[in-house]
Amino acid sequence: MDEFGINISDVNGIQILDTKISYCGFGCVGGPEGQQGGWQNVLIDRCVLSYSGHYYQGGKGPGPYDRPDGFGIEPSKGPIEIANTLVEHNRGDGLDSKAENTYIHHCIVANNSCDGIKLWGDNSKIENTLIYGRGDGNTESTPWSAIVISTEKSNSSFFIINVTVDDEIGKNYLMYAQYDYPDIPINLTIINNIFSARGLNSPIFFGNSVKFKMEHNLFYMPKHPDRVIDYLDKTYGSTEINKIGKGNIYGDPLFIQTAFGNIGDYHLKDKSPAIDNGILESAPKTDLDNKPRPLGKGVDIGAYEK
Repeated sequence: MDEFGINISDVNGIQILDTKISYCGFGCVGGPEGQQGGWQNVLIDRCVLSYSGHYYQGGKGPGPYDRPDGFGIEPSKGPIEIANTLVEHNRGDGLDSKAENTYIHHCIVANNSCDGIKLWGDNSKIENTLIYGRGDGNTESTPWSAIVISTEKSNSSFFIINVTVDDEIGKNYLMYAQYDYPDIPINLTIINNIFSARGLNSPIFFGNSVKFKMEHNLFYMPKHPDRVIDYLDKTYGSTEINKIGKGNIYGDPLFIQTAFGNIGDYHLKDKSPAIDNGILESAPKTDLDNKPRPLGKGVDIGAYEK
C-alpha cells in the first residue's frame, strides 16, 4: 500500500490480531492526532509489522515520507497494548507511541532503520522484549537509538523490565531519557535488563532531571568500558555502575548469535553473567518465549530465561 496499512485518529476498543502488515509507504499502523482522545483501549497481538518504506507506487520506496514506522501514533489517553509481535525492517522507527499507558511486551523489535522503541506517555512500560539491529545493516552514523524516553509532562513514569538490547553500529547513545527535556523530571524504573553496545561511543544518557531506580542490570560496552552511563554531568564506567543501583554488573552477556541487518539469536550461553543475577520481585512470570521463570531465586537478566 502506498500510505498506511491502518490509519486511524480516534478509536476506542479495537483489537488487531494475527495480522501481518508489510510494505506500506507511510507505515504499518498509525494516524493523525485525534480529536476525541486518540487511541484508547487498543490491543495489537500476534502481529507482524514490517518493511514500511520499502514500497511506494510500484517501486522499492521510500516515498515522500522517508521515515515510516512499524507503529507510530500521536498523543492519546491509551491504554495501548502491543504483545507477541515482530517489528522489523521498517525504514523509520520500530514502535513509536505517544500514548499514555502504553504496554509493550513479548515483542521482538529488530533491524529497524531508526529508533527501536520510543515512549512519550506517562505510565508506559517495555517488558520481556528484544531490541537489536538499529540501522538495519547500514553502518552510517545516525542520531537514532535503541530506546528513547521523552516527555513534556512532569513526573511521568516509565518502566523497562527484563528487556534485552543489543546495538552494533554505535556512534550514538544506546538509550536516552529526557535528552530534549533535561529540566522536566520523570521517574524511570530499569530492572533486569541487558544493555549491550558493541560499537563506538554509545553509552546510556539520562537527563539531569531523571529520577531512576536502576537495579540488577547487565551492561556491556567493550569499545568504551570507561563510559557506560552519562548522568548528572558525570560519566560512570564499568567499575562504577554499582554506584547507581544494587545488583548492576558489567560483562559480556554471551549471546548465542548477535546480528545487524539479519536474524539474531539472543538466548544466553551457559556461562553468561546474566544467568541467575536478576531479581524475582520485579520479573514477569514468563520470558519472551513464554517460558515460565523460576519461582525461587535466580531469575535471569534480560528477555530470555536460560
